Amino acid sequence: MIHGEEDIMVPIKSADLIQEAFDQAGKMNLQYARYDDLGHALTGREDVYAPMLDWICDKSFSSSASVDPQVE
Repeated sequence: MIHGEEDIMVPIKSADLIQEAFDQAGKMNLQYARYDDLGHALTGREDVYAPMLDWICDKSFSSSASVDPQVE
């Protein structure tokens, strides 16, 4: 989960509450990245996009499904 503290569309508290709920339930499968200088959009932030895309690709292509990432 990625959230910016300057987000006026979705308050940062909502992401904090989700993290707290996972922690209280003993769940360890949530990654939460909180950025103090971001709003709702993540526009132009390679430091945000790269780890997010790595995570998505890891989750998408590590499944047992046969997926060819080279197919366009």
